[in-house]
Amino acid sequence: MPLFLCRWPNGDCSAVLARNEQDALIKLDEVANAEGCPLVRLDDFQVHFHLTDDGELTLESLGEVTEDALWEFCYPVLDGVVPDEAPEHWSAQQREAVRQAVLQERARVHPEEVAEPETALGRDIKRQMGAPSALVDEIVHQGGEEILRKLKRPRKPH
Repeated sequence: MPLFLCRWPNGDCSAVLARNEQDALIKLDEVANAEGCPLVRLDDFQVHFHLTDDGELTLESLGEVTEDALWEFCYPVLDGVVPDEAPEHWSAQQREAVRQAVLQERARVHPEEVAEPETALGRDIKRQMGAPSALVDEIVHQGGEEILRKLKRPRKPH
C-alpha cells in the first residue's frame, strides 16, 4: 500500500498509508481536512523510535532518504538556511534566519480549490462537518445503498 505525505498549511506534515490519494484524504481527516493540501507519494520511508524509561515512544530519527524527501517537499525554504550544527551552537544571525524561514514556511502553503461533494445532501454535510468531499461522497453513497437494500422489491406476478 502506498505511503503519502501531506504538508499542512501551518507547517506540520503527516504520513499515511492509503490505497490512493482519495483514501489518504479520508484517513487524514482524523487530523483535519487535508483537501487542497500538497500531497505526495513517498517511495521510501524509514522512521526510528526510542522507548524511554517511562514507557513512552519518542521520535529518535528519520532515515536519510525520508529526511531528504521531507525537507524537499515540505520545507524547501527552511532547508536552505538551517545550519548543519546543533541549535545550541547557532549564532544570533543563524537563529534569526531560521526563525524567518519558519515564518515563510508557515505562510507558504495555501490549500487549493477542491471539488464539492456530488450531491446537495453531501454539500450540506460538508458545510456542517468540514469533512473532505471524498469522505462525504462515500458516506452519502453508503447511506443510499443501505436505503436501497432495505426497500422491498416488488414481487413478480405469477
